Amino acid sequence: MTNNQKKDHIVYKVIGTLLLLHYIFVLIIVNNISTLSIIGFALSVLLFIPPSKQYFARWVKNKQWLHASLFLILGFSANILLEINDKDTVIHHNLAFINANIIDGHKNSNIIENATLLVNKKGHITAIGSADTLNIPPEYKTIDVKGQYLLPGLINAHAHLLYEGANFEDQVKIPSYMPPDWLWDFWQDNSGSVLNFYIFKRLVIAKMEKRALSALKAGVTTLRSLGDLSYTSVTLRKKISSGERLGPRIIAAGPMLAVTGGHGSAAGVVFDGPYGARKAVRTLVRNEVDVIKISNTGGILDSKRLGEAGQVQMTVEEIEAVTDEAHRKGLLVAAHAESTQGVKEALLGGVDSIEHGSKLTDEIIALFKNNPRALRGYTSYHPTLSITPREWPYTERIKNTPRLNIIYQNNEQVRADIISGFKYSIEQGVHVAVGTDSGAGLKNNLVWRELYLFTQHANISNQNAIHMGTLATAQSIGLANKIGSIEVGKLADFMIIKDNPHIDLSSLATPSMVVMNGVIVN
Repeated sequence: MTNNQKKDHIVYKVIGTLLLLHYIFVLIIVNNISTLSIIGFALSVLLFIPPSKQYFARWVKNKQWLHASLFLILGFSANILLEINDKDTVIHHNLAFINANIIDGHKNSNIIENATLLVNKKGHITAIGSADTLNIPPEYKTIDVKGQYLLPGLINAHAHLLYEGANFEDQVKIPSYMPPDWLWDFWQDNSGSVLNFYIFKRLVIAKMEKRALSALKAGVTTLRSLGDLSYTSVTLRKKISSGERLGPRIIAAGPMLAVTGGHGSAAGVVFDGPYGARKAVRTLVRNEVDVIKISNTGGILDSKRLGEAGQVQMTVEEIEAVTDEAHRKGLLVAAHAESTQGVKEALLGGVDSIEHGSKLTDEIIALFKNNPRALRGYTSYHPTLSITPREWPYTERIKNTPRLNIIYQNNEQVRADIISGFKYSIEQGVHVAVGTDSGAGLKNNLVWRELYLFTQHANISNQNAIHMGTLATAQSIGLANKIGSIEVGKLADFMIIKDNPHIDLSSLATPSMVVMNGVIVN
């Protein structure tokens, strides 16, 4: 074999392997395979068969690099066409829902029995009435609900589509192997950079698409993504809003803001000082986020010391700079805060929602209700009770593994303080809404469980819990003029269930139909 032949042999091995890997990659991340991608795969296989490999070698003699590049272009072209073809079909119709028992999402309203609801092609509710008083235009397609219950789609103000999450009944799984601290720290500090690579980022978005669709089919029609890597939630929001993908309405925060060494700093946008805070907000705005998320106290999973989960990390001046710059752009600011002092400082800094929370004082309650620095003059509370029900078994392995023991102790303290703060906030009339911290806690399709936990930990009726998970949350995230209740003029985001959720909230778990933006999902 001559040197040129050896060179050809290596070239085609490399190119063929790349095309095979590329094909496997696109097969994993998409639902449809284009014809051109199959051609690219077939060609890559031929490069491994001696007769065809020799033919190609003779064909590109003295031009191997040019034609090798053509093969690579073919592979990428397959991916481009595949992306174009791999789209969900979203079809709008004029729809008339008849014989529905409507729960409109308001706190004390009665069920509207045997009602008719009209939805136009633009996805708006145009009329609500009885069969006797409301005429259905001939161009409307009629759907008989048959006495089922129609209520607003659930809203999750705190989600993480990056992660799978767990089922409600699952016990926390203790890792059978805990990497050494240096390796764990290396991953914590570099995971954001690693997942910025195209292939990893594309896989992450594909996983997020599936989790978002799962949430939508469970009746979650709006989802606020509070913290991701490399603006993947912004990318997903664009795919859904353009009709390329089917999923809930996404309110995207992008990476959360953290200070040097703070909670989430490995994957977030890091700043220090008020000047750096403003610059960080401007960076997020440039990347088209819808909301700003900060972590002004430590968190649980990346904690290295006892008590770090609630340790204050940002100064009030830094928080003020973030909120002022965000509010100048009309954006709300959500704050991860897991201690009493952390909640207080976030409120003094003018944040618009507290995520998680802790034990609350009367001074803090007053700031929730009247916060002059907040964009709307008050701050809402998302207690994320869904991260509290799964108790960790305190095993010998946890006791004897320092890092696990620290995480365990911090988690137990945060759980207890969140429940305490939630109960007191309800007693004192704070604006409480629904955010589950899904992904980090429960799965993204289990938002109804947060409503259930509301009723378990406080004197809240099922009807009030539904209001909190729909209209109250729409108010909290600034979208109550569009969604959150069944009203004429609002977007047609709703779910249809068989049984009365005022009697049994678990009926929310299995909707018979979900409509989002006027489109029937399932």
